[in-house]
Amino acid sequence: MEEPPGVVDLIVETALGVEVSDWTRPRNGRSAKTYIIEIEGESDPLICKIGGPSVFTDAVIEPLVVEFVAERTTLPVPAVIARGHLTGVSHPWDRWALYEYIQGMTPASLISLDSPSKKQLLHGVGSILGELHTRCTFDRLGGLDREDGCLMIRPCDGLNFPMLERRIRTTFNKSDGESAVLGHGDLFPGNLMIDDHGRITGVFDWANGHVTDPGYDLAVAELRFIDWFNLPPEASRQALLEGYRQHRSVPDTFTRLHRRYKLLWLLQNGEQAIRQLTTPHGRRQLRKMLPAGHS
Repeated sequence: MEEPPGVVDLIVETALGVEVSDWTRPRNGRSAKTYIIEIEGESDPLICKIGGPSVFTDAVIEPLVVEFVAERTTLPVPAVIARGHLTGVSHPWDRWALYEYIQGMTPASLISLDSPSKKQLLHGVGSILGELHTRCTFDRLGGLDREDGCLMIRPCDGLNFPMLERRIRTTFNKSDGESAVLGHGDLFPGNLMIDDHGRITGVFDWANGHVTDPGYDLAVAELRFIDWFNLPPEASRQALLEGYRQHRSVPDTFTRLHRRYKLLWLLQNGEQAIRQLTTPHGRRQLRKMLPAGHS
């Protein structure tokens, strides 16, 4: 057996008082250093994540966001077993967390699922967003940072198309009775676990959680789960919105601005990819996110 990285051994021994018996890395890399670890005498593994700064604030907020969601919703997020920071390590790689391992399979491609499973998955995504937007609301938009171990909202441009974003935010601010909501920040099939019938059993990778417009969040989900995979638009959107309506009505901003929201998301992510390609660190991060064998 290959020895685990020393820092992982140290984290597990400090947090739980036990030793790591085996470990692997996930098939696809993440911006955080992620390890699946097994502990002597325990049947279920744990997930150890080190780092993983938010793209909005450069702060490691994932365990705080997961705890926040778990306290306020019924969403299947992994339990946070322990969290802390390392001494003598520069930010943002000083933060670590141990998470519950959620069983299931990752629907990396919706195309491979049969029609009933696709519908079930889209309905589940809509329900997740609806519950999140109902139970995790705020009075303003912004990125999430940490202060004294607690989450705080920090104003941030976050996105690099200020004229388009300003127009959208102005429209949002004029919406009657609409609250800002917690957004996952990277909700797509690869960050879900499902069972054999397409039911969602886990939602993970909350490192880019932020406070956003519910219409924007719903529009991006439609893009990443329906448009991205060229699914039948009418039936697929109906399944997504039916799940959402289990918890709340569809936001007015989604109805009016969903095409602009999708364009904004594409522009922002294109700009971010270009920025990453121009720096050695960014290229390393992009390589880590490629499937194994393509780096």
